[in-house]
Amino acid sequence: MKGNDYKKIMNSRRKRRAINKKSLLANLTVSGMLLTSSVVVPTTLLWAPKIAEASLVSAEIFSNVQASNDSATSAAAPYSNPGDTNPVNFTISGSNAVTLDVLNGDKVAIVGVPKGLTGFVQPNGNARVSTNITLQLENIAAIQTLIGTLTPAVDTLVGTVDALVNQNLADALGIPETINGFPNLLYQAASIVDISQVVSVNLDDIYEQLDLLNQLGQFGQADFEVPAGLTDNERALIANVNDGLFIVVNQRIQSILENLKQAQIQVSILGGASNIPGIGSLIDGVNTLVQETVNTAKATLNVTVDAAQAVLNGTTDLADQIASASVLGQTTVGCQRP
Repeated sequence: MKGNDYKKIMNSRRKRRAINKKSLLANLTVSGMLLTSSVVVPTTLLWAPKIAEASLVSAEIFSNVQASNDSATSAAAPYSNPGDTNPVNFTISGSNAVTLDVLNGDKVAIVGVPKGLTGFVQPNGNARVSTNITLQLENIAAIQTLIGTLTPAVDTLVGTVDALVNQNLADALGIPETINGFPNLLYQAASIVDISQVVSVNLDDIYEQLDLLNQLGQFGQADFEVPAGLTDNERALIANVNDGLFIVVNQRIQSILENLKQAQIQVSILGGASNIPGIGSLIDGVNTLVQETVNTAKATLNVTVDAAQAVLNGTTDLADQIASASVLGQTTVGCQRP
């Protein structure tokens, strides 16, 4: 199944990011506001003490944002040759999100560039993001549809297996009760033994993937890179975290779906089956019947997974759904200038 074209998705969002940069710039120059909130952190940037405006903004505003860099400079000890190119790592971090009432904006990491350094700071490559993600699954319609499709499909498979293994051997194998009007001794022996006493069917691999899908809300740690850029007047370094959030979350969903399709249903003959009186000749036939039945049921499930995956991948606003419903915990964003 062909997945999403990440390059196309990122390109389609570029125009919206350009608009966002202009909005962010306006907010940076008016009372230090960064979209819905602001955090102003005193720190030393490069060779002079300045005010660094830094925040992770939009759906989460963090109560304890910190900004730093590794230039090892100060007002008293600036770079000896300010005209040289000096690599500096900028890092901002935050945790303890204090509001979740904005669900449609971009999550953007920003480091304000002091006026004295405007034109001298350039990003070098991507921003590195390390964060802990919680997904509000109830706000991601595409995932709700996915779960709502796959859960009953798995239930159907389980029901098929349960119905089979709870049959007695005689009924399952079609053993006649009589032969030429005489009682069939094989029927008598097989009719009192259920398939579950002879064959084990292990569905753990199926359950594991369905559980992982339902537990996406507690996504956990994620590390990724997103492009770092400058606002139009070079007053701020900016990185749109949304793009990376979509990629890492979608990759996990796709992995779960692929693993669900590859999941094996283990069918095995129970150790004590051969000791059950009168059914020794039936064991191989029962095992074959169960294996064929579960293979057919699994193939049907895989068709459903393929169809659900196609619907998910065709969801045009999937990236926005995921990003808007992502609640960030402890987060660090780092970028470097050449």
